[in-house]
Amino acid sequence: MRKHLFEISKFVIIGFLNTFIDFAIYNALMWFFGITEGFWILPIVTTSFIIVNILSYFLNKNWTFNTNNTNSNNSKTATKFMNFVLISIGGLIINNTVIFLVTTYTSPFFDINFFLNIINDHSLAKDVLWANVAKIFATAFSMTWNFLGYKFIIFKK
Repeated sequence: MRKHLFEISKFVIIGFLNTFIDFAIYNALMWFFGITEGFWILPIVTTSFIIVNILSYFLNKNWTFNTNNTNSNNSKTATKFMNFVLISIGGLIINNTVIFLVTTYTSPFFDINFFLNIINDHSLAKDVLWANVAKIFATAFSMTWNFLGYKFIIFKK
C-alpha cells in the first residue's frame, strides 16, 4: 500500500509539472491564434497534449514507475511505448471531447466578469478563461484515464 501511495505521489508531481506546461502551451496558442472554441480549438489542444504526453512517458517510465530497465530489449520497449501511445490517444480523445463540448456548447455557469475587472478587452479574455475552465475538467478526466492505463497496462511490474 505504501508503495502505491508513493507512486501516486510521484505521478501527481509529474502531473502538476505536465499540467503547467500543457496549460502554458494551450494558452500561448489560444492567444496567438485568437481561437477559443469550435473545431479549430482541437489542433491547439492536440498540440499541447502531444508535447506533454511525450514528456510524461519518459518521466513516468524513469521515475514514477521506475521501469528504466537496461536489460529490456528494444522490441519490449517499442511495445511498451506503442501501448503508451494508445492509452494517450484515449486520453487525447477524452481531453478534446470535453474541451470541445464545454467551449462550444456551454456558457460560463458563474460570473466570469468578476475575474476580468482589470482587463480592458473582455471578449477574448472571457473566452480564454472559459476555455481554461474546460481544460481543467478535461485534465481531470484524462489524467484519471492515463494513470489507470499507465499503472495497470504500461508500467505494470
